[in-house]
Amino acid sequence: MITLYEKLPSDVLTQFYFEIKNNIDKGILSDAMYQELELIKVAALKRGFTILEKKRQ
Repeated sequence: MITLYEKLPSDVLTQFYFEIKNNIDKGILSDAMYQELELIKVAALKRGFTILEKKRQ
C-alpha cells in the first residue's frame, strides 16, 4: 500500500515533516502525531534519503 507521503515530492515531504514536528513542539498537534513523522521518515528512506534534525542545545 502506498501512503500519501510516498506520493509527495521530496521537498514537500521534508517541509511537511518539519511543519508537523514544529506543531507538535508548540502543542498544536498531539504527541500521537509522532507516528506520522515515522511514516514520513519511511517514505523518505524508500527514496534513498534521511530526514535529519538539528540537535537542540
